[in-house]
Amino acid sequence: MGNVQDLTAEAILTFYMHVRQKYDEELRPYTKQHLKNELSDIMHLLKSMDNKSEEKGIILREWINHELSQLQIVFDKNEDLDRPFRLFVIGTGKVGKSTFINSLVGEKVAEVDYLPKTWRIDIFTRDEGQSIEVGFANGCHEKMTEDKIRPLLESIDKRAEENISQITHRIKEVKNDKNLTREEQKKEEEIIIKSYECDDDVTHVIWPVKNAHFLNDFDLVDTPGMNQILYNHKIKREALSYYRESDGILWLLPADNLSDKCTYEDVQSMHERYPQKSADAIAVLNHFDYVPEREVEEVRSEANRLYGNYFFKIIPYSAKTACDCITEKKRSEEAEKLKYEIHQSFYRKAQESKIKDLDNLLKEEQKKITFFLRRKSRQLREKYNSCNQIEKDWKNQLEIEKDQFLGNIHACLSEDLEQVYKRARDNEKVLENMDETTREEYIRNDILKYNE
Repeated sequence: MGNVQDLTAEAILTFYMHVRQKYDEELRPYTKQHLKNELSDIMHLLKSMDNKSEEKGIILREWINHELSQLQIVFDKNEDLDRPFRLFVIGTGKVGKSTFINSLVGEKVAEVDYLPKTWRIDIFTRDEGQSIEVGFANGCHEKMTEDKIRPLLESIDKRAEENISQITHRIKEVKNDKNLTREEQKKEEEIIIKSYECDDDVTHVIWPVKNAHFLNDFDLVDTPGMNQILYNHKIKREALSYYRESDGILWLLPADNLSDKCTYEDVQSMHERYPQKSADAIAVLNHFDYVPEREVEEVRSEANRLYGNYFFKIIPYSAKTACDCITEKKRSEEAEKLKYEIHQSFYRKAQESKIKDLDNLLKEEQKKITFFLRRKSRQLREKYNSCNQIEKDWKNQLEIEKDQFLGNIHACLSEDLEQVYKRARDNEKVLENMDETTREEYIRNDILKYNE
């Protein structure tokens, strides 16, 4: 009976996990399509209003154009809603980042034999039929085939290796110059580094990878070693941008060398720069297979002591062991467990974050539109009230003017009538002795004074 209950519970749990996974898979595409339809309708309505706005005035037209540009930002963000989330892989020195990435992807995509010397950022994404994209230091981007990009990267990496050697030597000379102040040394170092930067330096390469299930949910950003980033400001800026905007951070720590000073200083430096990213960062204790079994608990404890405040989770791992399983066509339980932890830690949180960002954008636009319409409504009401007052004032003024005009007319007519009566009385005797024709003409000309 107990076995039946256990099997039933396990089946229910498995079913729940499948439903939850399906929900996660469908939520973003559904939200994207629904929101796309709504945004398209709103933008179409605004565009139809814009066609008639010349009759309504320049203020309405400017507002419509502004809102269309803002809604286009929301529209573009919505288009990226079902894109894979971005994981930033970082580490100091030879900590096994390439092997680690290969263990997650499930095949050799990152160059394991590269020393931490390359100046570029590699981004591994799911293959949707796109070409490899190369980004250059001058801001240009170019689509390339693999047979074209490999010789280019080899040439640039060779130059980068030579540059690093020369930069290191020259900076060492500057630091040893006792005649320079610390401020002057920093300026000299900046000048040296800048002198080696070229517009044709490759800052990043986006590699499409086929049949990599992990990349359906996440893009992997592989950065140069932190020390190498410092030798190229353009790549440093780009790497920091990826770090800041990533949905999750996987920081590789050397389990066999936890006391490494450079690693600790790098972690501390990035935490001081972006303290909020600690909530999105997992520390992976790579090379854990190098730790003797008797020291496992001690290493775990030391890792928590040193780095517990900088990461919300610390996970022991051996990328080499996982890759060996992949090479032998075996399932790596360690890699699957890590991918599950990554998915649980980042996927749902990033999904909710993206949808929340869109929701916040839409709410912000709603507030702006509401504010604009209320302001315009208030202005129109004020103008209407103002026009009403002007109309009342004009009516009152017209009544006053009319009364004054009528009063003036009445006064003029009364004065003229009085003069006519006076002349008629004065000429009454004269009129009696005139014949009818002469009398009419005399009244017209001398009494009524029509001619005047």
